[in-house]
Amino acid sequence: MRLALVTLLLLFGCSDSNDTENEPDFYRVKYIVDSSTIHSGGQIDVTIDDPTFWEEELVFNIEYNERLEVTVGTYYRGDSPNLRAVAITDTFNQLYLVAEIYVAKNSRGPFVLKEINESDEPRDSVSLSYTILFD
Repeated sequence: MRLALVTLLLLFGCSDSNDTENEPDFYRVKYIVDSSTIHSGGQIDVTIDDPTFWEEELVFNIEYNERLEVTVGTYYRGDSPNLRAVAITDTFNQLYLVAEIYVAKNSRGPFVLKEINESDEPRDSVSLSYTILFD
């Protein structure tokens, strides 16, 4: 009798873990754009898109010297999120931009830096993309 009970418990326990193992992994993506300049009042358009994920782009407008941090999900393996930031007002060749893409696996995974685009030279725009390939 005890053997039958233990066997049933093992069977039910195994079937639950197999169900979660068969579910596809999903990913969350954190986008960061950081800007710095000696000027104030300028505007930057930040665009996030993935043609396989959305029909329309997400567009944010930030001021110079602001940091934008946005987390989007659910993505799947093979998706290719893209990030673009473009100054829409005069930068006087003094704007420094940094863009970063972080990816987290499933709901509890930590965010891991996957791509970064930074420069010591002033610039009016920055772009970055990443294809989700890790398991």
